[in-house]
Amino acid sequence: MRPISLPALMYHDVGPSSIGTPRGHSVTPEQFEKQVCWLAQRGYVGIRPSDWVTSRRSGEALPRKPVIITFDDGYAGVAKYGLPILERYGFGAVVFVVTRRIGATNTWDQARGYKSIPLMSADEIVFWASHGIEFGCHTRTHPHLATLSTAEIESEIAGSREDLAAILNQVPVSFAYPWGAFNGAVHKCVRGAFDLAFSTRRGLNLPTTDPHLLRRGAVNPDRSMLDFAFRVIFGFNPLGKPEDLTLEVQHWLAAQPEP
Repeated sequence: MRPISLPALMYHDVGPSSIGTPRGHSVTPEQFEKQVCWLAQRGYVGIRPSDWVTSRRSGEALPRKPVIITFDDGYAGVAKYGLPILERYGFGAVVFVVTRRIGATNTWDQARGYKSIPLMSADEIVFWASHGIEFGCHTRTHPHLATLSTAEIESEIAGSREDLAAILNQVPVSFAYPWGAFNGAVHKCVRGAFDLAFSTRRGLNLPTTDPHLLRRGAVNPDRSMLDFAFRVIFGFNPLGKPEDLTLEVQHWLAAQPEP
């Protein structure tokens, strides 16, 4: 029997604290292990998007308390620090990679004045895919998809699927919208290319949730374990201050084209 709801958590990088990166960009390895340990102690099991797809299609049972841990962009720190922690706890997860930047750096953040950070190599992707971690697509170059032409949208979305399939010898099932930005044309293209797609909308995923606009709770390194618990249980922090900009809003604002 499928669970009534499915929480999904959104991370970016894992690594030592560093200046020159966007706010909320990275959690330390110590923070991340504490969070994964919290989940494991309470009976949560890290599943992969393909597990959710199988359950939706066949009714195959999932763990009683599943959670999907997601990482956007495919930073090398995730492979170095984050994925070994997940492996120790027996958790699956998904990493969304920018396929034309694999083995390179985060040019989309550098263009906004932030520091250069290395991204996973193809060898690291293949290695961790063989160790139970799933990989999905985050476009080819991390553009603001809603500003592109139909042909450019197709290249970024369907093209990224082809790029990653060539590395993994397997077609990826999931996608994440850069900065959470999309419009009708983007949503349509994603539906045609992937089984699932993750947005930056907050909340839990229900059987009725659009599978191509799945919700995620953003994990902010500046927040408490209580905040983390709320994001797992509710998909957001109901005690948060209304005037606080959430990560999803910050990312959206940063992605808007210049007037």
